[in-house]
Amino acid sequence: MKADGETEFLTEGGLGIGGIDAAQLGIEVQNLLTARTDARVESLRLGLLSAGGLELDIEHVDLSQLVLDAAAHHIELTGVPPHLPAGTLPGLALEGAHYDSATGSASLRSASVSGLVYRNSELGLTVELASARLPAGFHMARGAPITLPEVAIDDAWFRLDDLGALLAGSGEAEPDMSTEPFDLGFLDALDGTITMVVAIEWWDDLEEVTLHIRHGVVDLDELEDQTGWNDLVIDFDVEDRHLVLNIDWGNVVPSWPALVPQFNARAQRWTDLSDEELRLADDDQARLSTLIGKREASTTPSTTDPADWVQLQNIHADLRMLPTAVTLPGTGGGRLLLGGRGGPNAVDGIRVRGNLPSQLTIEVDRINAATDPAAPLRLAGQRIGVESLVIEQIHDTTLDFSGFTPGALEGRIGAARATGITVEAETP
Repeated sequence: MKADGETEFLTEGGLGIGGIDAAQLGIEVQNLLTARTDARVESLRLGLLSAGGLELDIEHVDLSQLVLDAAAHHIELTGVPPHLPAGTLPGLALEGAHYDSATGSASLRSASVSGLVYRNSELGLTVELASARLPAGFHMARGAPITLPEVAIDDAWFRLDDLGALLAGSGEAEPDMSTEPFDLGFLDALDGTITMVVAIEWWDDLEEVTLHIRHGVVDLDELEDQTGWNDLVIDFDVEDRHLVLNIDWGNVVPSWPALVPQFNARAQRWTDLSDEELRLADDDQARLSTLIGKREASTTPSTTDPADWVQLQNIHADLRMLPTAVTLPGTGGGRLLLGGRGGPNAVDGIRVRGNLPSQLTIEVDRINAATDPAAPLRLAGQRIGVESLVIEQIHDTTLDFSGFTPGALEGRIGAARATGITVEAETP
């Protein structure tokens, strides 16, 4: 470590340093975090207060070659991330840092970071940021939350290794984090249209069907009415407390349901239906959250996975999402209000294309959200609230499938902006 520039002992009682360079500065807090970084500090002033304590002001700090680990969280600024533009230079810059030990207050005028990589081993999540800024810095005081007026992100890449496992609630978790299956109720706020071609391995004909989604509800009658393909129909039935999809063929006339088909195959069964879901099923309707979230992995021991003989081809979905709420896994029950705190549509311009089983491509124009004041996000012992979160231009995004089970999700975000952020330590 070295100091350069003029060093002056101030008459008020203090120390001024023009600059400091430090290579591989190490920090360790036992059982909490470890970090190392190269640092460049410019214009540091340490003042001794007449009432006791000290005051620290730093005009500028540059950090590079940063590696930080804290439990499941990993951050690094060590090279150009592989999914970002080649000209991205990793680094963290802090402007106008101030600390007052007498009041316990600290503030930062602004900050920016580029080329940052974040990994969460519990969620299987990786994020690469081309650029992120705190244009108005932050402020904290003893006994009060940290406040960040704004965080702005431009160009980010993300990957979730196994969306299916996250939705199922599997994997390790921190002691205060729920491992319950992901609540898919937010899907019931979707509106729009889905068209697809249904292909059955042992049936030569292909047929296009169209689903109209209204507040997350699918009209099963509408789907059944579009079948009857040369003596083959799909048929939804309610058996006990289960919704069942059968495929009937041979001696089938859709306009004459009393005829008994020569052959029948059970394609899928949905179980553990609530009273409300059963009522909808009796009316030949089902919610998206039911069809996606309560599908049995297998039906009977003699029945193969439907993905082995049924394909959904040329999927074209054009959707929007009305205001709703979603509980985020890994956040201690934290809830995100999609649509914000009384805002417009939650999500605009959802476009999904592709084939199942295989891969879907996803684009989203805009997401409007906020955290629920009654259920803030809980991460690493902190409660986090966000008054407004806007994410735009989600593109080049793919979701892989093994059968009909989702796997890796990765894509890009054009821009994101969060305002009114508060961070407060959990009380014992």
